[in-house]
Amino acid sequence: MKLVGLEGLKTTMSEIVSKADAYRKGGAQVPHVVMNLTHDNGQSIVADYITSVLYENNLRKFCGLNTLLEYRVDGSIRQMKQIFEDIASNAVYTNEFEGVVAVDISALSEFINEFQVDYFVEHIGFVAQNATVIIYYDASLGKRMQIIKERVVNTIGNCIDVSVTPYSQKEYSEIVVQNILDRGIEVDTGDDLENILCRVVDTYHVTSAKQAVAVAENLVFCADYSSFTPRIDSKMVSEHFGNGKVCF
Repeated sequence: MKLVGLEGLKTTMSEIVSKADAYRKGGAQVPHVVMNLTHDNGQSIVADYITSVLYENNLRKFCGLNTLLEYRVDGSIRQMKQIFEDIASNAVYTNEFEGVVAVDISALSEFINEFQVDYFVEHIGFVAQNATVIIYYDASLGKRMQIIKERVVNTIGNCIDVSVTPYSQKEYSEIVVQNILDRGIEVDTGDDLENILCRVVDTYHVTSAKQAVAVAENLVFCADYSSFTPRIDSKMVSEHFGNGKVCF
């Protein structure tokens, strides 16, 4: 899986793979991952990447209806109960789900002194005993978020905190190109295209991976579909944006 940027995460996963025998033969538990990654900056892609590394390198046991479960808490007890019931229902041949569980806990910052937080912390601790947990949080939410994050980390234990820095213009342009490639469209890459996309990113104030994907979605309409494999080059992109065909 092609992952743009996030070099800290790539390094972390490479280090885990380098110690594969300790996890496969020595019975060591793969560490959980905590990241200051917001929902519009590629949480699902990151979760898929981490799961793929663990699965392809046989670093943990996968025994469930799915290898990866993803959730975003809204802070309500009702939804949290549904989340943990869903995790339990995905267990197959075992009493507990064994795989990867990714959860965005950002909304809990609004409930710092309420029962919801205690409930979540207690139950995610149980889940972490059998699954590899990925915790996402929004660091911009300040001290309340930090306090809850630390409570969760202390409960699940054995955790690697991966710090995420904002994407650069170049990385946003790479996200655009990768998304186009994932659609089966051939891209004539080069400095010209990168420079054009960097200007587009700057002009339209692209500040998240979600917005970069929207740029790619827009560019689908300027591709040449006359051949068996559709293609895009720098001239098409330049003309497309030069003609003001932008809507995202």
